[in-house]
Amino acid sequence: KLVASSTPSTVETRLRRKDGALIDVEVNVSNFYLEDTQYVYASYRDIGDRKQAEEKIWSLAYFDPLTALPNRRLLLDRLGQALISSDRSQEYGAMMILDLDNFKALNDTQGHDVGDRLLIEVARLVAACVRKEDTVARLGGDEYVVLIENLGRNEISASNQAEQIAEKIRETLNRACLTTSDGQIYQSTASIGMTLFLGQSDSTDDLLKQADVALYQAKGAGRDAIRFFDTTMQQLIEGRLLMEAALRRGLEQGEFRLFYQPQMDHGQNLTGAEALLRWLPPDSAPVSPMEFIPLAEETGLIIPIGLWVMQTACTQLDEWSNNPATRHLKLAINVSARQFRQPDFVEQLREILDHSGANPTLLKLELTESVVLENVEDV
Repeated sequence: KLVASSTPSTVETRLRRKDGALIDVEVNVSNFYLEDTQYVYASYRDIGDRKQAEEKIWSLAYFDPLTALPNRRLLLDRLGQALISSDRSQEYGAMMILDLDNFKALNDTQGHDVGDRLLIEVARLVAACVRKEDTVARLGGDEYVVLIENLGRNEISASNQAEQIAEKIRETLNRACLTTSDGQIYQSTASIGMTLFLGQSDSTDDLLKQADVALYQAKGAGRDAIRFFDTTMQQLIEGRLLMEAALRRGLEQGEFRLFYQPQMDHGQNLTGAEALLRWLPPDSAPVSPMEFIPLAEETGLIIPIGLWVMQTACTQLDEWSNNPATRHLKLAINVSARQFRQPDFVEQLREILDHSGANPTLLKLELTESVVLENVEDV
């Protein structure tokens, strides 16, 4: 009589074959009695393909496929664990964001295969600059994150150690060269923004934001630089974001005005005018062009603002044409480099002239020397 002594159990294990190779197997074990004698029955099933598929899925979920570095998901998990560990030990840690300078130009001119080679090489070099227990991750594009723990309980000492590591990374990348397909030597530089953390006073998102603010300052300092985060930086960035929002709102709500500065000849005869752009928010003091023009250039808002300037200036020229005293006046407007390089710039200007009825010969477009000299034939 056959009697089962227990329900079958299943385990996964790794066995070595006769040829020495290791294989993953699933083992089903059953105990039973036959005429008062206990027997154990085991069946084995090779699950190597399933295990490989699981490992591949896990790798895709947590690692960057190009550089094999941890991706953003795994970085955030390790950063969260680092904050918990720092809270227990009361030791400082540091996080730095590294961004390659002028990487887009290399990608655009040499192709993505060359760019990928550089990204792989940078990953190798950065990982070689830190300890095995530290984390080097790739956020995406040409941005990397370095997470360093256990820098001691003294803030000054921790910041000095972190800066030494960042400087080592910067110098290592400066010495590294990449030969492109056409034989050119490309030397990579990097901008690095960094921040310290202690315990769980800051969230993972806050720390990433702080390091990113410091990175922005490093790039603003001329690139190939290292900057630490501080509260002053944060205030500057937040002020910039507020001004950008106000600039967009001002454009939508018609807060800009053109003032016309007379231009005279040697005989003090009025020959024309130069249009001066002014921002006049209704609820605050006028904003200097020295403040909002660079921001408009950087954010791309200079394009719709420049379009509004052209439309307003051409409308003014048409109005002047109705008065014998002003119909001869020329009007000069400044055109930004970013606006001038738009593919439809000429077409837009033609449409504005046609719509306004302004005399094209009375409109002067003023360009900076850099715009003209950069590509004379296209200009």
